Amino acid sequence: MSGAPPVRRIGAGVPYVDGSEEGLLHLLQQAVDLSSGSDELDSHIVDWPTRYHLSHQRANLLRPIEVPEGASVLDVGAGAGALARYLGERSASVLALEGNMARAEVAAERCRDLDAVEVVCGSMEDLAAEERFDLITVVGVLEYSGAEIGGAAGAGRLLESVRRHLRPGGAMVLAIENQLGLKYLMGGMEDHRGEPWVGVEDYPGPPGVRTWSRQALSTMLQQHGFVDQRWLAPFPDYKLPSVILDESIYQQPDRVSLVEQLVLRPVVFLDAVPARFGDAAAAHRVFVGADMGLDVASSFLVVATPDEGAATRFVRADRLAWLFGGHRRSIWRRRRVLTPDEQLLREGDGHVRAEAWLRQNPGDDRPFAVGRTLGQEINDALRAHDLDTLKVVLQRWWAELVSRATAAPAPTELEGAMHPFLRPMATRVLPADHLDAGPSNFVASEGGLVFIDDEWEASGPVELEMAAARALLVVSQEVVMSGVHHPWDLGITVGEVFDHLVAMVPLEVSPTMFDELAAAELALQSIVAGGREDEIRRALDPALSGLAARPDERDRRELHELREVVPGLRARGRQLEAEQVAHLAERQALVDQLAAQAVELRRRTTLTGLAAAGLARSPRLRRLARRVRAPRQR
Repeated sequence: MSGAPPVRRIGAGVPYVDGSEEGLLHLLQQAVDLSSGSDELDSHIVDWPTRYHLSHQRANLLRPIEVPEGASVLDVGAGAGALARYLGERSASVLALEGNMARAEVAAERCRDLDAVEVVCGSMEDLAAEERFDLITVVGVLEYSGAEIGGAAGAGRLLESVRRHLRPGGAMVLAIENQLGLKYLMGGMEDHRGEPWVGVEDYPGPPGVRTWSRQALSTMLQQHGFVDQRWLAPFPDYKLPSVILDESIYQQPDRVSLVEQLVLRPVVFLDAVPARFGDAAAAHRVFVGADMGLDVASSFLVVATPDEGAATRFVRADRLAWLFGGHRRSIWRRRRVLTPDEQLLREGDGHVRAEAWLRQNPGDDRPFAVGRTLGQEINDALRAHDLDTLKVVLQRWWAELVSRATAAPAPTELEGAMHPFLRPMATRVLPADHLDAGPSNFVASEGGLVFIDDEWEASGPVELEMAAARALLVVSQEVVMSGVHHPWDLGITVGEVFDHLVAMVPLEVSPTMFDELAAAELALQSIVAGGREDEIRRALDPALSGLAARPDERDRRELHELREVVPGLRARGRQLEAEQVAHLAERQALVDQLAAQAVELRRRTTLTGLAAAGLARSPRLRRLARRVRAPRQR
């Protein structure tokens, strides 16, 4: 399959690699579909390096960027070519600059069928002085500029070089982790150094890989001529974003509820074993409410230009957010944008898509449902350890489902409409578009509950009990894996949370319900997300337990347990102290008594000795003693 053009070397390059290059090159040489949205490449994701280099979600980072038709683009640090590929598909003329030859060859293979993409190996300083570009992307590069492997003398020198190679009206697109991102503030490992707090402590030790806070980065950009800046926040970070927020969203009057609805998980551990670092969503809400939301975003996407007002050429001013969703097969991917007047607009075609028993409604443009979802109210109740309120919210949701349900048609009327979420013994059913009728998809408004997500539609009506059980399963998985504070033990399993929630609503669950539900969910996820069946089954395992606790989290729990017994231990300590004082007093009395007896013994011994000495010295006493002894001798 391979036919990649040779890489043109323009300089010595840099030594940075992650070890996946050889495998990626072989994989791409055999691949047929190399596109930025390739299902074929997604199917080869097995670990973090392959996910980072192959996932279709990489391209989401640049979707908010308006690339002018025929624009010339320089992709600095092109890596394995994921972003160069996307830019080339947008009819841009792309020069992909990669510092390592092994990586450059991978990028060339990824873009082998795009004539508009050329891959070269070298550094910014190796470019011809006269070369100019409309757009220069610096994604995951600036942080390495002060390290030996970065091939540059520092961030300032790199930024100066970028500015020199921009055409008038051109812009730099910069993506980088935030030194004070919420993930790091909560103790997550720094992405480059693998240590907690090292960035928050301003990177102690010799100069090397580092990131900056929003204020420091903005100031540095201005100092090097990038006076016009547009800031965006990708979530969970810039590597695989599913939501990107514009800086203007943080000035909206209802920003707290709005951001909470859009960003369900502000912190996700994409390249490490997940650990519970606290309730990130709750912490994020506090920062947004304190007007610090953008300052603690895990990473930044910045469009910066040397020309006042030029940033609007590359990012539309009438956008608050770009929404891409999670991992899906290409047939189901959809994009939506949120406008400042809180209208939810569809991007792309409006074609209805269907496969097997599943159908997707692309959705019309419509107002964004403002208000709190029942999912948010559930999380609030959990955080307050208020099981009574949790029950009230769940029962409100259940009552809404029941009000929308009707009697199930006779099996003879359902020919061709059966699917995994409609069992033959069903008695009550919901409309076919209520497959995803969980609490998070109902917004509380003055007029009642509003159903906000009718994207998925089954081939027939959805069984009420199966839809409700699926929704509670999703909530249970979120409780276990999201880090939300809850009243149960940290190690609680998905199945155990599910049992708690089911007990709060009049939902009858048969002994086989969970197995039937898992089978139905497996069928759904296989259609929507693809992937390996064993991975999907692991995610549905009711024995899946809570996030691994950090050492300090375990210490905190142990300390809490110790605090429960401390009062008793202290009382016992006081009792022992009193007993010890009494024992010491008794001991002292005995010591004093023994000392007195010793004194008396010494006194008597002395008197006896004196008497004996006196007898020895007196002649009269000696004669008297002889008379007394004389009869005994006879």
